[in-house]
Amino acid sequence: MLTIPLMFGSCKKEYDGWNIPEVNNGLTFGGIGDDEGRSVQQTTDGGYIITGQTSSFENGSSDVYLIKTDENGNEQWTKTFGGADDDWGNSVQQTTDGGYIIIGKTDSFGNGTLPGNPNSDVYLIKTDGNGDKV
Repeated sequence: MLTIPLMFGSCKKEYDGWNIPEVNNGLTFGGIGDDEGRSVQQTTDGGYIITGQTSSFENGSSDVYLIKTDENGNEQWTKTFGGADDDWGNSVQQTTDGGYIIIGKTDSFGNGTLPGNPNSDVYLIKTDGNGDKV
């Protein structure tokens, strides 16, 4: 189960000179498998876009996990991308056309999938505003 703490408001606490956000709510996303968040960005509509990996809703061992929430952290939609082997999303950003771009790594596609070559390749995914691959 993926847990993403989201900060609502601008409350902060001072701790040894560090400004640390005070988390008012912890939300979880995912299923019964291993799910992990690696990047979160606020979107132009005030919501959030999250990427990472999921073993709960995958085609293979793990897939790229993309979650869109509203401004309160309520899930609006989720998408997964990948193949028969491990795939991860490491960073996500909203693009100027309202879609999203994800960078990660793949063991399912590319040169790393050649027999005897266990290396991963860079995985770049572009989606539209609904998270559908373009």
